[in-house]
Formats: sequence, C-alpha cells, structure tokens
Amino acid sequence: MRIEKILQLPRRELYQTMRTLAGASPEHARSVLFRGIREAENFNRLPVLEAMRKSALWTALDLRDYYLIAGQHCLGTTGSLLQWLRDACGLKMKKTYLVGKSYSNNARVVEKLKSLGLRYQANSEQLTLGAFPEAYETDISQLYAKLLTDLKRGGQGAKGVIVLDDGGHLFKKFPREISKIKNLANIQIPVIGIEQTSSGVASSRIFPFPIIEVATSAAKQLEPASVVGILKKQLDKDLLAKGGSSEALKNLCYGIAGFGNVGKAVFHLLRQSGCDNVIFYDQKSPDNSIEQPKRIVELPHFIRAADVIVGCTGEDFMKIDFPACLEAMESRERPIIFASASSKDTEFNSLLRHIHSNNRNGAIDPLGDIPYPKHNPMAIILGGGMPLNFKQVHTGESEHSVPPEEIQLTRGLLAAAVLQAKRMMEDKVVLAEQYQLDSAWQSFIVNAWTQDRKEPQLTTFQDLDWISQHSLGKPLETGVHRIKLKI
Repeated sequence: MRIEKILQLPRRELYQTMRTLAGASPEHARSVLFRGIREAENFNRLPVLEAMRKSALWTALDLRDYYLIAGQHCLGTTGSLLQWLRDACGLKMKKTYLVGKSYSNNARVVEKLKSLGLRYQANSEQLTLGAFPEAYETDISQLYAKLLTDLKRGGQGAKGVIVLDDGGHLFKKFPREISKIKNLANIQIPVIGIEQTSSGVASSRIFPFPIIEVATSAAKQLEPASVVGILKKQLDKDLLAKGGSSEALKNLCYGIAGFGNVGKAVFHLLRQSGCDNVIFYDQKSPDNSIEQPKRIVELPHFIRAADVIVGCTGEDFMKIDFPACLEAMESRERPIIFASASSKDTEFNSLLRHIHSNNRNGAIDPLGDIPYPKHNPMAIILGGGMPLNFKQVHTGESEHSVPPEEIQLTRGLLAAAVLQAKRMMEDKVVLAEQYQLDSAWQSFIVNAWTQDRKEPQLTTFQDLDWISQHSLGKPLETGVHRIKLKI
C-alpha cells in the first residue's frame, strides 16, 4: 500500500526520492520513504487559509485541548481545512470527529481523511428513497457516542467542544449529556456550534448553546454562483446523455422551485446560457416582487409548464398538494426532469417516497437517476434527488464539487468561525443565541479571495459596518460587530 502511494508521486518527486534511496543508509532511506508517503497523503493548501496566518488579525491559537465534531461533505477542500486547523492551530486529529454524507463522499478523499488519524464515522446504507436524513442521523448518533465515551474517559482537560454543522443535523442529534460533563476546573465543558447552510439556520434556533451563523454572513452570499455553475454543467451533461442536443436544451422550459440566493443564481446562469424560457414558483415571494422570470402561482400549473425543474427550496415543495402534482405529471406529453440544487434529497421527497412505496421492480439505487414509472416514465429524478453538483464527486470523477479556488471562500469563513468559537469560549459567551460571524474576518477573507482570483477588491467589504448590517445574527458587542482579537 505504501509503495503504491510513493508511486503516485509526481514524476520528478518520484525520481528524486528513488535516487536518494539508492545510495542512502537504511535509516535515511526509511526517513525519506515515510516523508514521501506523508507528502502523498497531504491535502492541497488553500491560499485564503494560508493568508489568514499572515493577517494582522491573527494570533497564535492553541486548539490542542478542544474537541471538534463535524458533519461535512468529504471533499478535498474539507481535508485542506482540517489539515490547516491541525498545522496552524494545533487541533489534535484524535480529538476530531467527522461524518460525511453518502451522496457527496469521494472514496479517495475518505481514505486520505482517515489517514490523518481523525475519528471517522462511515455512512449507513440508505434503504428507503427520500430517507437520507434518517440514515445520516443514525450515523451522527454513532459518532456522538464515540465523542461522549472519549470525553468521559479522558475529557477532564477539555476546554470546549466545537460543533461544525452543515444542515442542522448535528444540532438536532446533539446529546445533552455532553453539556453536563465537567473538566478539571470543575466547570461544564462549553459547546459552540457553527452552521454553514441556510437550511440549518432555522433549526439552530432551538439549541442550548451559542451558534455562529456562517450561512447568513454577508461574505457567504458571494458563493452561490460558483456552485450553480457546476450544477449547470452536470445538468447539461445528464440531459445530453438522455438524447438532447445543445441547441434543444436552450429551447426547454426551465422551472426554478424557490427563488432565494441559489434560485436567483440559477436564473442568471440560465439566461447567460441562452435559455430564455424560465419560470419560477416560490410561495414565500410576494406576487409582484420580481418581474423576471415569470412567476407561476399555482403549483400544478408550474409542473405542467416546465420541462426541467431545478429545486432550490431546501424543503419538499410538493407536499402541500402532492396528489395534484402527481396528476399534473400524468397529464404531460413528455417526462419532466427533476434536478436538485439543495443540500440533500429534500425538494422531491414526496415523489421519492411515493415511488418507493409503489415500487414493484426490485431495488432502486438512491443515488442514481430514477425514472417513474420505470417503463414509459412521466418523471425522471436525476441523481436520486440529491444535489446534482455532487454527482461528479460521488462517482469518483473529481474530489471537488466546486473548484478549490472558488470554495476556499467558504473554507476560510469556516476557519474564522472556529477561531471565533474559541474566543467566545474564552470570553465565557454562553447565551444560547445566533451570533454573527466576525466582520473583520469576513472583510479579510473576501479580500484574500478576490486577490487570489486576481479580481478587484469589493468596496462594500472594506466597510465593517456594512458587513455587520448585512450579516444576520446577534453582534457580540454593541454597535459594530467585532471579536476582541489580539493584534
């Protein structure tokens, strides 16, 4: 296994390594060999994270006595973030607990993550269509059990637990028993959560510890266009594979379910791609708030009119009247295509569960394309209703759902949130509320991101007041939100 990893090194490094080994002593040869293995296992460094260590905001942070439990997509840049927390902040991998998501796991990345020495929880098999949350929360409970056992056995020196969530599931399954464990100072181990998705923001309002809301930070709103670009490429690829042509794709009617940040990004990208026939459905939008695309008020009409529906709601939008939705599908002359731009199998859940309960054709791959019915389908759900931008990750085509140079913005914001969580624990911030992500760090990270992309700096992100006003959550100080970082 180790020899195989050495052989995966770039040609020049492999040549230099073998040349060194040829004339070296056994001890030196062994040292060079294992150094090569470690280098092969390392994740790429992200420029934004490296820049943070050079910032005036930076101060040496020691996370050795902190525990991190994370529910994250197992992507290459997730490894980059954890590796940075280890190298820059001293986070111990044996005190790091990670569970991935079945639809976004890259097998190669999972093995590299496990090689870091962290506590990894494998995913359970999803037995029912539309039941990803149930399977995922089983995995989370098992991971929490490991953390709870370790805290009881050797957590006396623990200074805090940081919960890094993506979708609110870790918050939902958080065992209250953790909050009752006391450390050597005879105080309860503090807990602070971090949430990076809009769907997890609502669920983070009911938990007994502070939550740092990365999802609603001003800086995070810059991300959707990057994610949607990958989704559009995968959607085009899947549609072409089903017999379409590039020109025919432009003539399809695209329906956008949900017109928030992601929905708007989908709309603009479709228009830029020459797709002019776009409609949207969103119960939460005022009737006359948006001129384009055309708003469809009645859900069955929306389903009859669209050839492709891109789900951006973060919730099951068909459950309000699923029988009428099903009737609308049956009345169509050709099958409707469903594609998700959400964070799990959410938008089409009613249809997925209906397919599962009426299935008489054997097992269905919950991550594959699902025609309904199997023969002469009236609907096709791409990728099992999972977020389409992760399809290339799960199939092994790529270690990234979004190019590293794009997603490093989010990785930087998550890193800043971890630093903020430590400061909040030191300052004994225990009030269970939703807190803003520090404005100064948001400004720095956006500037570092635009600089790496060789783009002009964004004027609004030079103004800390503006950033705070456009970030949801409670500021930690009255007035402009700032953490008292030692400069």
